[in-house]
Order: sequence, then structure tokens, then C-alpha cells
Amino acid sequence: MATYNDVDFKNIPKILEKSNKSVDTPSGYNQDSIELLGSLPALFMDDEIFSSNKDIAEFSLHALGVSIPRWEKKSKYELIGHIVCNAKMLDHARLKRLCNSVQKLSDQRSVERQDIKEQIKSGLSWNEVIESMIYGE
Repeated sequence: MATYNDVDFKNIPKILEKSNKSVDTPSGYNQDSIELLGSLPALFMDDEIFSSNKDIAEFSLHALGVSIPRWEKKSKYELIGHIVCNAKMLDHARLKRLCNSVQKLSDQRSVERQDIKEQIKSGLSWNEVIESMIYGE
């Protein structure tokens, strides 16, 4: 502490609050896309929803517009990394709906999650499941 005798420790909370507010969003991303990309890895690791790499690859293609070449030969971690690093920017309205859907899907107790699980079990394609998630159809 003696080394830092010129620091006013009472101001640290103010400094931290100011620095948190001034964090810039990376160029080309908005807050919704950052939230979405931040929540996708945990969601993709959920074996109840994404039981296979094929499920992840289809979701990536249909929901995010990210094609994963040779997904059959990649690990789940490689697929997730590819998606997070290559996600295309979605239009704001679609992105907002997708963020809301992913949040509901991540909630273990949500009705939407149970609906999605039932749709998957019934044999619907991820394209159909995603359309119902995003557009409520």
C-alpha cells in the first residue's frame, strides 16, 4: 500500500464505473450481436438441444448464415469457434428476435425450450425450428 500512497482509493468505484461505460463495441457489431455471440457457445454445448454436430451446423447455416465447410470432420469446439468468429451481421430486427429466442432456449425451465425439444424429437428440420423460433410461426 505504501507504494501507492498517491492513489485515492475512494475514487476507484467511480473510475471503474466510468471505464465500464466507456467500453467500445467492436467495429461492425452492435450490442445484440455481442450478446448473441456470447451466449451461443453455452447453448451449443447443450446436448439436449444440439445432440450432434449436424444440429449445430444446420442451426449455424439457417439462423446465422454461417456455412461450416467439412463440419462432419470437426469437433464441436471447432464448430463453435468457427461460428463465433465468422457470424455474419444479421439485420437488426432478425438479430433481436434471434437473441430473444436464444435467451428463452437457454432457460432450462422455459416453455419455448420444451417446445423446441419436442419439435426436434418430432423430426422437424432445424430450418423449420428456427423459423418458428424467430418468427413465431
